[in-house]
Amino acid sequence: MNTREQLIEKYGVLLTVNNVAELLHRTPSGLRWSLSQGGTEPGLAFLRSSSVKIGRKIYFPAEALAKLIDGDIPQYSEETVGGEPTDKK
Repeated sequence: MNTREQLIEKYGVLLTVNNVAELLHRTPSGLRWSLSQGGTEPGLAFLRSSSVKIGRKIYFPAEALAKLIDGDIPQYSEETVGGEPTDKK
């Protein structure tokens, strides 16, 4: 069973901020703060760009979290405008 399948089995297709915080061993408020600061750290930029807002809640696709955990995320750099991925891999 791969990472994506394990996440879907445990959390479902969309993870809440609390789920992601648990998974990354962070507090929910610390994760929210990190995501709101707009930093260009690759993992945070990827999480921010893959998030889905439904009403007032923010969700993260299990597939995106699996890519982050497996280290299969696009490269981001400070030179890119708005945290858009570069062609480097």
